[in-house]
Amino acid sequence: MEQRKKVVNELATTEKTYSDMLQLAINIYFQPIQKSNILDKNEFEQLFCNIETVAMNSMLLCYDLQKRESNFEQHDIICDVLLFRKTLFDCYNEYIRNYDRAIERYGKLLNKKKFQEISKPNDKCSLGLGGLLITPVQRIPRYVLLMKEYMKCTPKEHPDYLNAEIALNIFQQLANEVNLTMADEQNRERLQKIVTRFASLPINISNYILEQPHLLLIEGMLNKYCRKGIKKRVCFLFSDQVFIYGSPGVGSQLSYHNTIKLIAFKSIKDTDKKTNVIQLIGKEKAFNLSAESLQIKKEWLSQLCFALTGEQKTEFIEVDDEGSEDGTTVIMTNEEEVTECMKCKVHFNLTTRKHHCNYCGKVFCDKCLSYRIVLPKQLQESKVCVDCYDKIKKIEPPLPSIPPPRRKSLFIQNTTQFKKREPPRMRKCGQFLVRTPSIKNFGDNGLDSIQN
Repeated sequence: MEQRKKVVNELATTEKTYSDMLQLAINIYFQPIQKSNILDKNEFEQLFCNIETVAMNSMLLCYDLQKRESNFEQHDIICDVLLFRKTLFDCYNEYIRNYDRAIERYGKLLNKKKFQEISKPNDKCSLGLGGLLITPVQRIPRYVLLMKEYMKCTPKEHPDYLNAEIALNIFQQLANEVNLTMADEQNRERLQKIVTRFASLPINISNYILEQPHLLLIEGMLNKYCRKGIKKRVCFLFSDQVFIYGSPGVGSQLSYHNTIKLIAFKSIKDTDKKTNVIQLIGKEKAFNLSAESLQIKKEWLSQLCFALTGEQKTEFIEVDDEGSEDGTTVIMTNEEEVTECMKCKVHFNLTTRKHHCNYCGKVFCDKCLSYRIVLPKQLQESKVCVDCYDKIKKIEPPLPSIPPPRRKSLFIQNTTQFKKREPPRMRKCGQFLVRTPSIKNFGDNGLDSIQN
């Protein structure tokens, strides 16, 4: 009985403190900002949401809890008060779901001098507006802890135990909403820090990082195998299969390099020269990365698996370091590791330069890389080695046997049929033959009209 009374006293006392803080937010910030008209209607509603309703319900709940606490020994129950004020907890749903937008709006409004002046901490409130806005969100986990403590010291056969279970279930659902909200807020802060770390980040990439509904799964330093050697890269993996990396600069600043949409990944077997290697495969590019330790490699593999499949695994099959068979994802061999042509074995020097095959990624001399061909998903010809050229030619499907088109005649044959013309009638006139006109041209008299 005494232990339960202590919990009830703590519940009533903390509710009084919480209610006073909400009323402080209404009097010092809510009403003055509303009267000042420095915010439009949309900004004001997005910033404060239904905090006035939350404050009113909290004040009513505080009054009921204090009244029940004063005669708790007589009634010996408290949870009926919580269930009676269930509307208080219903209005929390709206406030919690809007909290992310409220904090985002609060950060933007701080750029206004008038708002910054009116919302800063003062003698009456040392927290400021930003500290008061989070107060309802922080109150929910406190309800859960107090209700669990109350149930521990309440027998199951007690008449208040069932109501305590119902109240705890309500608080637990609200706490889950709070956890999701706080996780989103922490993720938004991490995304904002990423954007500010890059010195020259393209606008479209910056907007993508901040505006897309994704999570930052993992970030860290990895070694990237480039054509000219191994380079350190700061890498970021997001939940929508997007991989962004850059090179470290001065201090914590980064220089942006590229953004890849991943379609697959591989765990590469360790060799004498390469250890803890992960192969990332995108739609148009693939490359190898190595971690500083096996533990870091496993962490990246687990998050890569989650990003691509939605599942987290700890064991992965290791494969050899090879590119794809169709040449769409090529792993370029490190030039610094190669001293001779991988075909004719000629040593490289100032006159014999190194060149990469764009299909297999190996390093050859200029003579062994004299073939050009259009690779898959490309529009221009690329340099390939002899072996890859023969391989591509075998893969290419044969051209269909289409008969040559029939040539059109240069002359159009006239198929119109004309009546045969009778030879002209001739008559002898002295020493000459004279053509006789057609009879039909001279009416009924015919030749007689001519003779007359």
